[in-house]
Amino acid sequence: MLKFFVKAIFFSVLVLGLIAFSSRFFLNKENLQSIKSKEHRSDREDIAIAFFGSSHAYTAFDPRVFENEIKAKSFNYGAPVQNLMVTLPVIEEAITKRNIRLGVVDIFQSTIMEPPFNERVASFQYSTLDYMDISLGKIEVHNRLYGRQNVLNVFPAIREHALWKDRFFMPGFFLKRNDDYYQGFKTQMYFDKKSWVKNTSGKETFATPQIIQSQKLSEGQKEVIDNVIGLFKEKNVPLIFVSAPIHRRYMNNKYYTYLELIKAHCKEKGVAYIDYNDLWDELNLHLYDFADISHLNSSGALKVSEHLANYIKEHYEALEDPQTVKDEKLMANRYYHIDTSFEYALGHKRIVNNGIRKKTGIHEIAVFKDAYERLEIVLAGDSLKDIQFNLVYEMPLYETRNIPPSVSNRIIGNKYAQRAFLPEMKQNSTYTGFRYKGKEFKVVLADCPFTEINDLKILVGDTIPATQVLKIDHLELKESRPTIFQKTVGVKISN
Repeated sequence: MLKFFVKAIFFSVLVLGLIAFSSRFFLNKENLQSIKSKEHRSDREDIAIAFFGSSHAYTAFDPRVFENEIKAKSFNYGAPVQNLMVTLPVIEEAITKRNIRLGVVDIFQSTIMEPPFNERVASFQYSTLDYMDISLGKIEVHNRLYGRQNVLNVFPAIREHALWKDRFFMPGFFLKRNDDYYQGFKTQMYFDKKSWVKNTSGKETFATPQIIQSQKLSEGQKEVIDNVIGLFKEKNVPLIFVSAPIHRRYMNNKYYTYLELIKAHCKEKGVAYIDYNDLWDELNLHLYDFADISHLNSSGALKVSEHLANYIKEHYEALEDPQTVKDEKLMANRYYHIDTSFEYALGHKRIVNNGIRKKTGIHEIAVFKDAYERLEIVLAGDSLKDIQFNLVYEMPLYETRNIPPSVSNRIIGNKYAQRAFLPEMKQNSTYTGFRYKGKEFKVVLADCPFTEINDLKILVGDTIPATQVLKIDHLELKESRPTIFQKTVGVKISN
């Protein structure tokens, strides 16, 4: 009998192991977590600063800023609608496996919502849980959210059995051209009026919010907050709670009340807390810093990230360690390039044409490759104006096969072409545009899944023909990228 039970246990463990292993083939590969998980797993280096929370977190805290300002490797673990209960095992896994040295956890009303959840919120928790390694903490949270009777649903291979064929052959997630993505952080590049109108249609605006005196944190809400605090204390890792800003026109009484309740609880527990809704004027936040009413765009994220980076430098000096960020990471970091005056960009040119400088405000232009098969073009100056932008380059014909439709649609023959309009939004407003280290800048992302390209040309202006401001005859994009200790090689720039 004992032998039978041992065999049964061994067989059960083997089956569950196979199910757990096979589940990775049946994940939803078309969502953001797919690329984040792949990126995270392919890079096993320690992470100094980790950001946790919902979409408010992953659209507000840009690891590029922290890597350049503090020289500390960072990653953003935020995920859509992620509840703090689900964040807890994510934190535990990150601390255990990646030697986290500082945790930043975004918290607000929705993240401390208690189960049972409605179908939409419940389904979003799987977008986090599915990409985690199996652990007791993960199973415990799953049971609490969905009940012990559904414990096997923790495995996508079982829960999604009706979608096996679709999921197995599903293409991987790909970044859109306007997705500003880096190490888990993702938002849109600029204010999009059509998107804003769509996201705010029918939304009620509010006057100055008031505290609802009858509203209190429940014992369950306090417990989950305290569990996060306890985990960081147990692991001897510093913790900062933050609340990313929402647009203040849409701050209602309940949202505001919960921010105040969270602030009071953190103060009682002696934990650092920053409510960025309180810093609207200090950061000069503006409508143009938002993608929608509750998510920042790249401009707003830069403001919030710079403030938090300075706070960390002031209060956590031990985090500063140049060895935690590798050269190749900085080479894909726009803020590093701006900070070093584009000394190590693949291509850089100062604009001497006074007509172009006066009409567009562009004083210099630089090109480098990001970590996601795209070129990043930075236009910088003292005060940028409306800019009509055109880019074209040639690639080897043998590399034009098997590329995504979003890229092939812009290719005729062996030439890739892209246009963009970068509007000035500073007129008659307090908006100051994208600014870093005293420079105003604009960014254009261009698809470039090639190992080399030729005859890259960048033109600006609304005249026909437009004015060429940069030409690079040849770029080696994989093996010839310069390091921070080496001047650009293998690149010929024409006037």
